[in-house]
Amino acid sequence: MAESEAPAPSLRRCGEHARALIAARLARLVALQAEVLADRDPEPLHQMRVSFRRLRGILEQFGPALVLPDAADPARIARISRRLGLSRDLDVLRQRLDQQLIPLLSEREVQALKPLFKQLRRERRLAFEELTEALQGRRYLKLLAQLQAWIKAPRFTPMGEEPLALWGSELLQAVTTGLTMEPGWWVESPHGTQAAADLHRLRRRIKRARYGLSHLEPLAPAAVAVWVAGLRRMQEHLGDLNDV
Repeated sequence: MAESEAPAPSLRRCGEHARALIAARLARLVALQAEVLADRDPEPLHQMRVSFRRLRGILEQFGPALVLPDAADPARIARISRRLGLSRDLDVLRQRLDQQLIPLLSEREVQALKPLFKQLRRERRLAFEELTEALQGRRYLKLLAQLQAWIKAPRFTPMGEEPLALWGSELLQAVTTGLTMEPGWWVESPHGTQAAADLHRLRRRIKRARYGLSHLEPLAPAAVAVWVAGLRRMQEHLGDLNDV
């Protein structure tokens, strides 16, 4: 193989593969920030939350292969993501009200709900203030700066220096172990606090498995794509149920 050619995906070093995934997520976060803070469209905020989750998933899944800066801690990333969560949840609630509920109501019923809509707008404004503080805060800017520096000069453990294919099964187990034993698979009715909690946990586990599988797609593109598509459908159905 000529020196100018990139190595086959299965021969790429585990750490270098993770570095490429992290770089893509970081670029996405930076690109979305201005649109999120402009707050003209709810979609950029949704995409930013997804990017945070995926970045956290990469760091957890490939953590044993990487020597990361202190700020790149999955728990810290989760805390930042949670500060974006309330704004997104209120956006979803308002969209469901506008698109699914309000068209079914009479003018009198819509008028009766006006105090609720006013309260939702107030809560959304307060949630967005917290979101802005998080994205302009020292912790988040430190995370971006340290990860950008690490991408330019990444450090790997001995595992990270080995081919990705050698660690494919372990990296897969890291995101799928215990998934089939989740109580949510056996919920017969979504009603009740425990049932809702089990279904919510199952949705989160499916999402984690989907993201983790997609990180390994270069090893077996066709097979992984089928599983990722199936997990996505399950996650979407459970998400709709949770939102309702």
